[in-house]
Amino acid sequence: MSKHAQRVMPGILILGLAAMTCNLPSTVAGPEISPDDIANTAAARALTAQAAVAPAAATPVPPVLPSNTAPPTPTGCSPTVRATTSANVRSGPGTAYDVVGYLPSDGTAPVAGRNDANTWWYIQFPGGYGGYAWIAGSVVTSACLPQTVQVVAAPPLPTAPPTDTPNVLALMPLLIGPVQMFPLATGDIELQDVFLSTGGEVIARVAVSPTSSLSGNVTYKVWVDGSLQATNSQTLPAGSMAFWSGVTISGTHTVRVKVDTNNAYSENDEGNNEWQDDLNH
Repeated sequence: MSKHAQRVMPGILILGLAAMTCNLPSTVAGPEISPDDIANTAAARALTAQAAVAPAAATPVPPVLPSNTAPPTPTGCSPTVRATTSANVRSGPGTAYDVVGYLPSDGTAPVAGRNDANTWWYIQFPGGYGGYAWIAGSVVTSACLPQTVQVVAAPPLPTAPPTDTPNVLALMPLLIGPVQMFPLATGDIELQDVFLSTGGEVIARVAVSPTSSLSGNVTYKVWVDGSLQATNSQTLPAGSMAFWSGVTISGTHTVRVKVDTNNAYSENDEGNNEWQDDLNH
């Protein structure tokens, strides 16, 4: 090697080493990561994993009802009797009791009970005492009766009319001279009450006292708002009885009723034969 080459070679080596040093990878400092960043990253990864594993919530499915299913409807049926003929309604379960009115043929009445023998029905009836009376089972048909109908005790039988007493005057010895005669007491017709039936018919309750002291027919009249609506004649009861006038009202009206209007009977009290007041239906 020449002397010139020996002087140039060290310089070339120095330049080569410098080039190699420039091509080596340099170490660059990355971003600084805090402990909080690490914790938040771990929590986010855990939630993401749970969301991927958890199944979707099931959507509730409403039950399917059969299309032909319908709720039961109430029948509205109540215990009643229907008269097969025009039938007497009495104050007790037997023909020995007073007639308080009648149920017309095909007329109906609610059932409230029966007698112990199951031969008479205890019904709601405006003409009866307290709004109730009795009708024989042989003249009605029943409907909508429950399995058990309560037994209602029969009221006491009406007081029997007094037996005939001997004629005291006929048994007295013949007296010489004038004999003072005293008038014998007569009976009394009383208009006890006036009320309306469920259909608005004017009903008058008439009584004879003492029982059976008067007999025959009695005339009674009905006025509505001062206008005469009916003149009826009916058999006097042996005790107390409801007279159905045939006069029907709707709304509020002044009703007047008078019994024995022609004064066919001489009574103990002539002042209890008339009634007047406002009635509403």
